[in-house]
Amino acid sequence: MNPELAMAHYNLGIINYWRGEYKDARKYFEKAIDKNNDEPAYYFNLGLTYFQMGDYRQAINRFRTAAALDSMDAGTYYNLALAYRKNGDHDKAAMAYEKCIELQAKSSNRLQLEPMAEEKPYQKPPEAKSEGQKSESIPKKEPDQKDLYFSKRVQIGFSSGPSFPENYYFKQISSSTDRISYSVFLGMAFPRKSAFLKDFGGDGYGFALKGRFSSKKNASDKWQEYSLAADIRVFENLDRRGRGKFFIEFGPGIYAVTTDIASSKTDNSQYGLEGGAGFDYLVISYVSIFAEGVYAFCYHGERNHTNSSGYVHFGLSLQL
Repeated sequence: MNPELAMAHYNLGIINYWRGEYKDARKYFEKAIDKNNDEPAYYFNLGLTYFQMGDYRQAINRFRTAAALDSMDAGTYYNLALAYRKNGDHDKAAMAYEKCIELQAKSSNRLQLEPMAEEKPYQKPPEAKSEGQKSESIPKKEPDQKDLYFSKRVQIGFSSGPSFPENYYFKQISSSTDRISYSVFLGMAFPRKSAFLKDFGGDGYGFALKGRFSSKKNASDKWQEYSLAADIRVFENLDRRGRGKFFIEFGPGIYAVTTDIASSKTDNSQYGLEGGAGFDYLVISYVSIFAEGVYAFCYHGERNHTNSSGYVHFGLSLQL
């Protein structure tokens, strides 16, 4: 153990948390724990960091450790109750909150706690310390420093835009390879170190199940394309408030084409792989706007099959 070095890492964690740099704050708090694993404030502050990142499961683990090291801290139990509530475990939330009330009743110096409905964790006054002094917890931060994007997990969206197929039959009825396509998706997003993909990289991860449709008519000729893809997404933060995210995505898909040209009907489908990138920005708490460009490769070797297709879409999504 190296308590002096641990305190240095801890103070750097305080500074980065105050700046809203949660990834760096988490890194320094974890280093502090590596050097000194019996200081409850280190776990308390790491729990706060995970809470602000939206990773409530990890926050619960850190608050529980802090409570085990200091069982008389009402603020720890309050935050534990709040994390349980955000994680959907209301029975354990009630038990932790009852413990908080019990400790408050016994204390001559009661904490100023927010109503539970406000969902604001308790944060002790800031003060960086040197070794030999008691570690204080993280200062209160402004509400806009919270990573708002990952505070919601489920995403439902709709988008449309031009797409560019490489298909023999499509070119028989159109001199231009572009046409409008429409897409819907159902997805989920997780902060880093959540159960999904753990420490793979980026600020967070997610997946999207996407369905896409497009069609083209010319007199009696008709061409239609359908696709279904399952993409993994990796997110990177674009602003301190956590509203804007850049993402890359990749995954397998099924691509099908039906045609009715010159009274000749065809149907074909094949598997493929697609990859792309985009931007997503949370306009208000439950609505985001996004843009993405995707290219799907599904080589079949025959001219009547779709060998590739790309599209650029713009859309809206609901964050639930």
